[in-house]
Amino acid sequence: MEKRIIWFDPDEWPDAAGVLIHGGMARDAGVEICRVAARAADDGLARALAEKGFHLLREGDEVSVSWYALPRLYVFARDDDGLYAADEPTDIDSAAPVYHVDAAGRVTRAADSPRALFDALLAGGAPLRAPDGTHRLFASWREAEAAGELFLRNDTPWKRQKR
Repeated sequence: MEKRIIWFDPDEWPDAAGVLIHGGMARDAGVEICRVAARAADDGLARALAEKGFHLLREGDEVSVSWYALPRLYVFARDDDGLYAADEPTDIDSAAPVYHVDAAGRVTRAADSPRALFDALLAGGAPLRAPDGTHRLFASWREAEAAGELFLRNDTPWKRQKR
């Protein structure tokens, strides 16, 4: 029997992570913007990446995200084509895969880790841009819920997953 995925938005209901649901698996939904401290954004690596058109998000940077992600994406950088994110808050030594979301809302896998992405960019290469089948983007949490997701928010009643 396949386990149901119960999506919840930790920004709206932080205590939902502790909810045990028989036969289900809780997963985070939504988007979180992860900014680096000003001094970290000024180090040699950040400056070298910026010269290649890749910018780590810094404190004070304005970031516009027009989508809602299942599972949750942690956005940490941008380039001229879109945003870079991972499945978890990340740093350079993280083993989390890195994804790119372009202006049209297409998600591609950009690298196996931040270190691999940074090394490729600094060597003059480009991100992978391999198809990603693990993330779905919606215009809003309401659209994600309307798509039949079992979804938990403080102001949203529990619903059975549509089949």
